[in-house]
Amino acid sequence: MRRCDDRTLDLFARRLPAAAPATAPWQPPTFRVLDPAAIEVRPYFRIAFDAWSAGGNIGLVADTSMGKTYLAYALADGLLAAGQRILLTAPTSVLCEQHAALARIVFRLDADDVRFVSGTWTPKRRAGKWGGGRILIATPQTAANDLARGIFALDGIGLVVIDECHHAALTHASIAVANAAHARGSRILALTASPGGDRERIERIRTNLHLDAWVRIPEEGTQAFRPPVAETRETVPVAEGARDIVRGLGDLLERLTTPLAARGFLEHASDAPSPADLSHALTRIRTAAGALEYFPLAAAAQQVMNVLTVAVSDDYGVAAASMRRALGRTNRNGGPTKTARRLQTTPEVRAALAQFDALTANGALHPKQDALIRVIREAMAATSGQIRVLVFDRYADGCLRLVEVLRAALGVRVEVALGRARMRSEALIATLHAFGRGEFPILVGTDVIREGIHIPAVDLLAVYSPPRNERELIQLYGRVGRSDPGHITALVADHTVDLRYAFSAEARARRMQEALAAATPTTPASGADGATHRSRFTSNPEKPRESFVRALRGPFVFERFRVVEANIDHARIGRNRPFVRMLVGDRTGTVPLLHWCPKGWSQAEEIVRTYPPGTIAIVAGMYEKGRTPRIIVNPRERQGITQCPDGDYNPADYDRTPPF
Repeated sequence: MRRCDDRTLDLFARRLPAAAPATAPWQPPTFRVLDPAAIEVRPYFRIAFDAWSAGGNIGLVADTSMGKTYLAYALADGLLAAGQRILLTAPTSVLCEQHAALARIVFRLDADDVRFVSGTWTPKRRAGKWGGGRILIATPQTAANDLARGIFALDGIGLVVIDECHHAALTHASIAVANAAHARGSRILALTASPGGDRERIERIRTNLHLDAWVRIPEEGTQAFRPPVAETRETVPVAEGARDIVRGLGDLLERLTTPLAARGFLEHASDAPSPADLSHALTRIRTAAGALEYFPLAAAAQQVMNVLTVAVSDDYGVAAASMRRALGRTNRNGGPTKTARRLQTTPEVRAALAQFDALTANGALHPKQDALIRVIREAMAATSGQIRVLVFDRYADGCLRLVEVLRAALGVRVEVALGRARMRSEALIATLHAFGRGEFPILVGTDVIREGIHIPAVDLLAVYSPPRNERELIQLYGRVGRSDPGHITALVADHTVDLRYAFSAEARARRMQEALAAATPTTPASGADGATHRSRFTSNPEKPRESFVRALRGPFVFERFRVVEANIDHARIGRNRPFVRMLVGDRTGTVPLLHWCPKGWSQAEEIVRTYPPGTIAIVAGMYEKGRTPRIIVNPRERQGITQCPDGDYNPADYDRTPPF
C-alpha cells in the first residue's frame, strides 16, 4: 500500500504514526468559573483551544464519549468569567436535563444560574426563566419559537452552543437560533460526532450555522482514553414459517413498482425497494404533471415495504398491526383511501395477514428474538448476571414486545425507554437513572437512547434494528465504551431490508471521515502559533511526483487527473447497467478508466456531460496491473470521480499527455 497523503486524501492507504511534536508540552488553561477538580483536561483538548483562540465560530467534531460537553464548558469559561451568558441547545429534553445537571456540577455557580427552559411550560413561565441565569439550556425548537415570539432575546449571550448540530443540514430550529446569534454577534460553537456522509452535507451544515471552520479531534489523539469495545455481527435467517409472507409481499412490491419504473419515478422495479427511493418517487409524482394516478401505487408500495421491513427485522405481531393500520386508513369522508382499497383487495395482503395471525397464535418467536435471548443469556452466564444490557429497537411497538419476550424468557426485570409521544420525560429520566444505578439489568429503547444521552457502564449493546445511516451508527455505537469496556452485537436479518443498512451505514461512516478530512482545517503539529489553514481539497496544489501515472501503485488509487476523453460504452447497448470509458492522465501519460453506472443510462450520460475533455477530476478506484493497465471505478465500493475545485491543482502538472 502507498503511504497515506492526508492532503490528497488517500483513503485507501495505510496511515503512518504521526511525528511527535517538537515543542514543549501544552499547558492547559487556568479556569476561573469552571471547577478544575471537576474536569479532566486531556491533551487533545489543545486542538479545540487553539482553534477557539483564533476567533470566529467553529464546529467541533469528536468521537462519542470523548467529552465534547466538557470541552464546550471549558471553552465557555472565559466568556462566563467576563460576565457574559451562555445558551446551550440540545435536541431532546432529556439531553438538556443532563447538560444542566453537569453544568451545576462543573461550574462554581449558584444553582439558579443554570436554567433549563422547557417547551412544555407556559410562555409566561418561560419568559421569566429566560430573563435571568448565566447558563440557559433548551431544545432548539423552544429557543427558536421564543425568539420568534419576542419573549426571549439574546441579550448578554456571548456564546451559543449547538449540540448534535448534524440536524442542521436542511431545515431545523437550530438554524434559526444560529441566525439570531450571528445577527447579534454572539459566537457559535457547534458539536457533533457525525456531521454527515458527504462533503456537500458537511458544507451545508457549516453554512447554515455560520461556522468559519470545522475542527476535528483526530481519532489517534483519543484512542488512549477510549475503553476497548468488541464488535460482532450475527446474521439471522428468515424463519421457515415467514418465507411465504416475505415472498408474497416481495412479489406484490415488484408488481407495484413496475409501472413506477416504466414512468421514470423509480430506477427499476424491485421486490424490496429502498424506502428513500419510494419517498423520492412520491415527491416526484406530486410535482409531475398528469402523474397523480401513480400516487396510490407509490403509497401502497411504501406501506407494504414498511410491513415487509417489520416482518423481516422485528416482530410478526407488530407487522400485522402495521398492515391493519394501512388497511384502515380513511379519507375526509370517512371512507377508505384509494391506497387502502387497493391493499384490501390484494390477495398477497390477505394471505400475509392470515399467516401473521397464525404465527402469533402459535406463540412463534421471531428469529431475531431467539437470537437476542441467546446472546443475552450467554452474556449473563459469563458475568454471573452482573451485567447491564442496552437493546436498541427502532420501533416503539417492537420495544414493548421485546420487553414481554425478554421478561418471559430470562426471568429478570426489563424496562423500556420511549420518546415523548409514548413516555413522559420525567419517567424516562427516572428509568435511565435506575438503569445506571444497576437496579435492573436490561433496558430496551428506541432512538431516544441513541443520541447524546449518557448511559453509564453499558456492558453489552444489542443492536436489534440496524442503524440506517452513518449518523445513527456512530451515535448508537457511542453508547458503549464511555467509561468501561463493552461489547456490541448487531443482529442482521439475512434479507435485503436489513443487509442494505448493515453494510451501507458502515461504508457511509468511512466516507464521512474522508469527507470531513477535506473540510477540516488542520492545526500544525508544532502548535507554535495555533494557526489553521483551510483548503477545499488540498493544502498543496502541486502533485507529488510519486503519484504520477507512470508511478501508480496498486491496488487502489486516489488522485487527480485531467480527462482526455469520456464516452459511453456503446458496445453494451441494450444492457441496463452501462459503463463510461474515459481516458485520464497527467503530464507523464494517460491511463484508461472504466466507470460502472448502476443507475443506468441517465447516470452515464450525466457523467459524460460533467467531465468534458480538459476537466481535472479526483479519481478513487481500483488500479489493475497487467498488459492493459486501467482504473476501475465501482460506486458500490465507495469509489467514484469528483470534479477537482479550481485552484486546488497545479496546471503545469497537466501540460502534456503523451501516450501511455
